[in-house]
Amino acid sequence: MNRLLKYIVGLTISVASVGFSAGGVEAAPVRCQDAVRKNVMVFDKSYASYSYVAMRESLQYCRISDWMSQTRLYVSPYRNISDYNYYREPATALRNDNLTALRKWMCSLLKEKRANGDWGYQVKYPGCGEKP
Repeated sequence: MNRLLKYIVGLTISVASVGFSAGGVEAAPVRCQDAVRKNVMVFDKSYASYSYVAMRESLQYCRISDWMSQTRLYVSPYRNISDYNYYREPATALRNDNLTALRKWMCSLLKEKRANGDWGYQVKYPGCGEKP
C-alpha cells in the first residue's frame, strides 16, 4: 500500500510538472520588448502624443498579446498628462488608459498613413492583427 501511494504521488507530481512547463508563458521577443520600451509618450504635450516611428516598430515587431503584456510593464504611475510632464518618467500610457483602445488608435493612425501611400508604412503590423 505504501509503495502504491508513493507511485501515485510521484506520478501526479511528474504529470503536473510536465503540464506546467508545457503551458508556461513565453516571454516576448527581445526585438518586441525594445520596440515597446522606445514607444513612449512625448513630453511637453497637453495630450498623449507618440513618435510615428516608435509606434510603427512596436506594432510591427510584436503580436497583439506581446504588445499588450509589454505595454503593461511601462504604464505611467500618473493618471494625467500634466503629472506625466511634471515628473518626466517615460511611459507608454497613463495609468487609467485603456490599452486595447490605445492599440486600436495607433493601428488606425498607421493604417491611414499606409493608405495615403507613405512608403515607410507599407509593412504588415502583427500588433494590429495583420498576418506577416
